Amino acid sequence: MNARHNYGILLDSALMRAEAERLRDELYGIGWVIIRQIVSGQFRPYASELSFGLKEGDLPALELEGANGVRFRMVGVVDRVDKLQTDEGDYFRIIDYKTGEGDFDFAELANGLRLQLPLYAAAVQAALGAEKRLRAAALYYMKVCEAGPATGNAEEDEKALRSGMRLSGPMLSDERIITASDGTVVRSSLVVKNLSYVKKDACYKGKFLVNSSEMDRTIDFAKRVGSQTLDAIMQGRAEVSPSKTGSYVACKYCPYLSICRFDTTSGSKYRRIRAVTADQFYNRKDS
Repeated sequence: MNARHNYGILLDSALMRAEAERLRDELYGIGWVIIRQIVSGQFRPYASELSFGLKEGDLPALELEGANGVRFRMVGVVDRVDKLQTDEGDYFRIIDYKTGEGDFDFAELANGLRLQLPLYAAAVQAALGAEKRLRAAALYYMKVCEAGPATGNAEEDEKALRSGMRLSGPMLSDERIITASDGTVVRSSLVVKNLSYVKKDACYKGKFLVNSSEMDRTIDFAKRVGSQTLDAIMQGRAEVSPSKTGSYVACKYCPYLSICRFDTTSGSKYRRIRAVTADQFYNRKDS
C-alpha cells in the first residue's frame, strides 16, 4: 500500500518512512479501540460511509420544509451506523469520527452550531424508520487519536487509549440501551464518555443520558433550526458573526479571514456562546 500511495511518497525518505510507520500504528490503535467498543456491547455495525441523497442507490435526501412551503434537500455521508435488534423493535446509533474536537456540547446544539448528528439521525429515520422500525438510541462523536507515550504498563496504556476515544453524545437512558452499548461497566465506562454505574444506587448516571421523548426533541430541534438557517441563506443573510466558546473561536482555522475582515482590534465582536446543560436544553423541571 505504501508503494502505491501517491507514487510511493511514503517510501521516499527516512522521514516519510517513519511517518508511514506512525500512521500505521495510529490506524491499528483506532481499529483496536473500535473493535473493543463493539465487543463490549450488543450494537453491531449496520453501515459505514452511509450516504443520503448524493447518488443513485443512496438513502433519499433529507427533506426540510422552510417558510412558505419551500422544501430543501439535504445530502451527506454518515461515518457509521450501528444497529441493535430487540423484541420491541430495532435501534440505531450514529457515530461520527472526529480528528479534532470530539466532545458533544449542548451549547453548540442549542445555538445551531453543530446539528450534524441529529440531522444524520433524521435522515436515517426518514429513510428506514417506518420500514425497519428503527429508532434512534444514541448520537455520538468519536475522537480518533494516536496513543500517548508508552508507560511500560500495557494495561494502563490500553486503558488510556480507550479512554481517549470514548463515544460522546446523547444516549437513551433505557437500561437495555445502556448495557447494549457497554455491558462491561463496573464504575466508569471505557466505551461511552461520562457514563458510570453507581453501585450504591444500583443505577447508571451520565450527563448525556436522555429519555426517548428528549431524543425525539433533539432531532426535531435540529430539523427546525436547519430549516431556519436555510431560509436565512436563501434570503441573502450572511452576517459576519463568528462564535466564541470559552477559549475556542470559530475563526481559528477559517481560511476566509481576509475576506470577511473580522478584526477585534477595529471593533468586531464575537458572538459568545454560554454553557448549556442537558437539564437546561430540555427544560427539565427538576434541574
